[in-house]
Amino acid sequence: MRPPPNEAKTNEEDTMISRFFPRVCLVAALAGVAGLLSACGTSTPVNFYTLDAVSPATLAPLRAGPTVQLGAVTLPAMLDRVQIVRRDGSHQVAIDDLDHWAAPLDDLTRRALVHDLALRLPARVVMTTDDTPPAGPLQVMSVSVGEFAGNGSGQVVLQAHWTIFHGTPLALVRQGTEDIRVPAGTSPQALAAGMSQALGLFADKLAAALPPA
Repeated sequence: MRPPPNEAKTNEEDTMISRFFPRVCLVAALAGVAGLLSACGTSTPVNFYTLDAVSPATLAPLRAGPTVQLGAVTLPAMLDRVQIVRRDGSHQVAIDDLDHWAAPLDDLTRRALVHDLALRLPARVVMTTDDTPPAGPLQVMSVSVGEFAGNGSGQVVLQAHWTIFHGTPLALVRQGTEDIRVPAGTSPQALAAGMSQALGLFADKLAAALPPA
């Protein structure tokens, strides 16, 4: 007894599909086509990382002073992306498609840095320029980052220029450039921890550079 025409057609299509997909997967594997391979099996999950505040090695004396606002923290476009970036030899970078930052790197950097400054200036109000400051004297910082990544030697390198504005109206009173290097390792977890540590050391220098009043 023959199956109905529609059922026979369905069985024939199923057989063709079952034969076709293994061939597609084999061709994709030989050609290294990631998009086709993703349809042949489960994809590797993406890991997400963040930067955290780091307590200072020594507690600063409780010294009152003007409110401190952290303004813009800018990074090069090459670094300010969702993927974790590492320096990989001369004129080369490695961009990791499976290890990502949980937010844009400039936002993570600014958030960690303002918390680092608050830990080092316990008697002062520390906030970002997105917040409304209380009445009274004000000091505003801005940071331009030139380098903030791991390298092939297992170090984190943070190079940044900072400025401090003070007074009414605000005027530039101090500026400087820092070059900070921290042993970190090469794993994504070690890299995130090393970058957090480098920001803590950078915050030490910023806190020390603030005018007392």
